Amino acid sequence: MRIVFDARLHFPVVSGMSRYIVNLLNHLLAIDNENQYIILVNGQLPESDELFLLQKYSNVTFKKIALHHMGIVNYTKMPAIIRELNPDIYHYPHLDAPIVKGIKTIATIHDSNLSGNIKKFDDPFGIKTWYFKKTLANTLKKAASVIFISNAAKNEILSDYPDASNPKFKLVYNGFDSKFGEISEQTIIDVKSKFHLEKPFLLYVGQIRSHKNIRRMVQSFLKTNSDWEFILVGHNYMKIDFSKYPKNVRYLSIVSENELKGLYYHSKAFVFPSFIEGFGFPVLESLSFGKPIIGTNYGAIAEIGNGFLIGVNPKDENDITAKMSQFMNQSETELDLADCQNYIQKFSWETCAEEVLAIYKETFFV
Repeated sequence: MRIVFDARLHFPVVSGMSRYIVNLLNHLLAIDNENQYIILVNGQLPESDELFLLQKYSNVTFKKIALHHMGIVNYTKMPAIIRELNPDIYHYPHLDAPIVKGIKTIATIHDSNLSGNIKKFDDPFGIKTWYFKKTLANTLKKAASVIFISNAAKNEILSDYPDASNPKFKLVYNGFDSKFGEISEQTIIDVKSKFHLEKPFLLYVGQIRSHKNIRRMVQSFLKTNSDWEFILVGHNYMKIDFSKYPKNVRYLSIVSENELKGLYYHSKAFVFPSFIEGFGFPVLESLSFGKPIIGTNYGAIAEIGNGFLIGVNPKDENDITAKMSQFMNQSETELDLADCQNYIQKFSWETCAEEVLAIYKETFFV
């Protein structure tokens, strides 16, 4: 098969999408040396990016595309490029797949980008909302196969879809690096010293965006009147001035992977009352260190958090405050690490790649 994988959505920043693209391709190519892969990347991706390490495989070629991965251009100009490449399978890892007649398209849908009135993007004029609704409907209708990364995402998106039982809709869980919880004694010491981790603290890791419920989680923490700290890590898209909060609310913009591991190690719990998640990698990261999750009691966070979740209503500040207070007043806060690690084994990139490759073959032969 000639497989075109559209990786234009990968950028050299930490995101769930980039993790999906890099890890899936790495593990696909590790098990498949029979099929030819053409990997499309955005024109601005630096040659030093980790994705280009895949050039070590003889069945891989890269093609830089100077087109944005979303919007009208993706629909009007991308089809001609796809036709020219003439793939047997075209895999686009997002909901707005540019469908080309006669070419079998597989889309991976992570989430719908909106839930009710809550959106993952700024959209004062409603244009993006219209775009995502239209393109999602088109992808569901015309793609040869559609992969969902959690049951929660699948059930939410297909809840009103008339052909929801169509076998072309597949569930393939994301993988996870089971070695993420490995940390050196030196890192433990260095991180505690660098970030002055003298008090117990709750941790949030992720983008600082409105759909992550940032302001409410901070206000909920402050209402506990605790002397614990709350540390938030991630790119501040909302441009919140965290210096205006009391000193026990701390914001860290960029940390290394080792520093991130150290923060998880020293934390007491992970806070995640997000409104929209298709999967939620930080849930598994936290469990890698035996730390419970104070998070949304429905959707993907509840699904992936499983029995390790302290569920909260993300719209109820008082509920979040109460669950935080109850947790902080417990004498024993850590989970059984062995139980957590056994559970994490369920999410394997090797298994993910095997299942996606099987979908490629099934779609090709249908």
